[in-house]
Amino acid sequence: MKRFSKTVYDILGRATDQYVGYNLSFSVYADATTVVNDTILEQQTMTYNQIGTVLSTVSKQRYHNAAASQHGALGTPSATPNARITYLASWIDGVGRTFGSANYGTNGGSTFSRPATVPTRSDTILVSTTSYNNDGEVFSTLNPQNMETRYEYNAAGRQVTQIENYVSSGSAADQNRTIWTTYTADGQVKTLTASNADTGNQQTKYDYGTSLSNSGVASSQLLRFVTYPDALGTGSDFVTYSYNRQGQQTLVIDQRGCQHAYDKASGSKGITCRDGLLVG
Repeated sequence: MKRFSKTVYDILGRATDQYVGYNLSFSVYADATTVVNDTILEQQTMTYNQIGTVLSTVSKQRYHNAAASQHGALGTPSATPNARITYLASWIDGVGRTFGSANYGTNGGSTFSRPATVPTRSDTILVSTTSYNNDGEVFSTLNPQNMETRYEYNAAGRQVTQIENYVSSGSAADQNRTIWTTYTADGQVKTLTASNADTGNQQTKYDYGTSLSNSGVASSQLLRFVTYPDALGTGSDFVTYSYNRQGQQTLVIDQRGCQHAYDKASGSKGITCRDGLLVG
C-alpha cells in the first residue's frame, strides 16, 4: 500500500484542497497531480478572504464501509465515496485578526453556507470569540460555553495576568482563577503564581545562571532551578538542571533526588535514584 498526502494550490500559492489516501497501483509521476484513481481517506477544502486568511474549512472523513474500489474525491453521506462532512468557519477584522470562529459539526446534514456575521452560540454551533485591546493584544476570549478568559500585559507586551472563568466580583472557587507571571531583566519567566478561592496563591519560581562548577558553560540565560509549590512544607520540591558547553541539558535532578543523565553524543539516557538504584 502506498499511502500519500496530496495538496492542491491556487494561483496565489494557497492550499485549497488537501487529501490523504492510498493507491495500490501508483507508479508514474502524473498520478501525483490527480486523485481520480486514488482511494481517499480524508480531505479538506479551504476558502480564503482577499488577504489570504482562511474563512472556512470543509472536512470529509471516508465512511468505514465505503468500498475501497470507490476512487476519487470524497462525496457525501449519500454520494459515493460516502463520507462524513464537518464545517469550520472564521471571521476576520479589518486588520487581519480572527475575532470569531464556529464549529458547525455536520451542520445537521444540511448544506453549509458561511454567514456574514458570527452566529449565536448554541449546543449545535460551537462559537469562540476574541476581543483585543488598543495595542492589538488579546484582551478577552469566550469559549463555546461562554466562559471568559481575560489577559493583561506589561509595557513590553508580555502577558502578566491570565484570569480564567472571569466573572466580575465572582468569588466561587471555579471563578476568576488567576495566573500572574513575572519576568527577569532578560525577559525570561521568573515566577508563575496561580490562585483561586480555595487554594490561595501557589508560586513556581525559576532561577537562571550556571557556572563552570555545575555545568560545562557559565551562562546567565540557562535555567538552573525550578522550585514548585510545596504543600508539605519540606522545601524539597525543586528540580535542578546542568548543561554541556553547547547549552544542552546533560543532567536533571528531580524532586525525589533521582538523577537523569543525558549523553548528547550517543543519545543515551540513564536514571539513578538517591539510593544508588538504577531504575532506567
